[in-house]
Amino acid sequence: MFVLKTIPDHTVEVSIQVPGEAKPSTIEATWRLHKWDDFQARLQAMQAGELTDEQLVEEDLVNLSGIKNEAGEQIAYSQDIAAQLMQLGYVRRPLMASWFEAQQGRAKAAAKN
Repeated sequence: MFVLKTIPDHTVEVSIQVPGEAKPSTIEATWRLHKWDDFQARLQAMQAGELTDEQLVEEDLVNLSGIKNEAGEQIAYSQDIAAQLMQLGYVRRPLMASWFEAQQGRAKAAAKN
């Protein structure tokens, strides 16, 4: 049975193909969810250039987990880490795509055959 309830945020798995690595790595991104009208308004603002990807991440990204430094130590989420990741093209695109997945309630992308 479907239960109508407020869900403030949603976590999705983000698959990242690191250059030079044979298999993709994954992180988990937790995004603030928006009601449909707000979601549409954000899309329109993005298309009009009034809302940048960086602003969207700053305002809507609640948490990132599953990130380690080169020494293998877990890195805690911060706005600085998010900004660093947004400068990496191979991370930026899948991270932004995960915002759309979260808004649609998807837990992770479907496996490709």
